[in-house]
Amino acid sequence: MKLKITEEECLNGVAVYYNLLMKQTKKFIEDSFVSGGIKVIFSKEILAVGLNIHATSVIFSSLFKFNEKKSL
Repeated sequence: MKLKITEEECLNGVAVYYNLLMKQTKKFIEDSFVSGGIKVIFSKEILAVGLNIHATSVIFSSLFKFNEKKSL
């Protein structure tokens, strides 16, 4: 599944963040979130790993991660 981040979505304060984004797109989303331009980010665990940004609320759709060998 390929997702496309549009400039219009970012201007409306919403972004989708995932591992296949180009590095400069990730940086733009991160910086825009910190500065307040982006208010909502939809993401998987990629956002929680190695990124230190302040968020008021975080919603997890699941507390389990599927792994072919075992459930994490």
